[in-house]
Amino acid sequence: MINELYKDITEVTTGIIAHGVNCQRVMGSGVALAIKTKWPIIYDVFMNSAAGLGDADVIEISDFLYVANCYTQEFYGSGRKYATTEAIESSLQIVFENAQTYNVPVNLPKIGSDRGGLDWDTEVLPIIQALDESFESVTTNLYIWK
Repeated sequence: MINELYKDITEVTTGIIAHGVNCQRVMGSGVALAIKTKWPIIYDVFMNSAAGLGDADVIEISDFLYVANCYTQEFYGSGRKYATTEAIESSLQIVFENAQTYNVPVNLPKIGSDRGGLDWDTEVLPIIQALDESFESVTTNLYIWK
């Protein structure tokens, strides 16, 4: 079961915050910019990572709080489809495995569907639902910004 929360994802204090990033090393808008602003270490790791499309860097912020840079799209911009379902699935698989290991929840924005250009309902949500079902011991929280 996926819990829908109408809160700011940067206020999470426990779990893995998983957000999408591009492979061009730019965190200039959306959730990525908010996370970069709140936790600058995330950007430092991002700029020095060798990760590519479909990878995820899981960075410890404090006890029981992590941020995952999920490489969901090669490029960035607006008005086009940049994220891929394959990269979403692969990077989130890494996140869910880590959440299971650390015994913490997965906290997600609507990853890949705003600036990434994918359709949330038909392309992204089914991936998250499948992972949520596969990792029964992991709580999945979806943060919706209003």
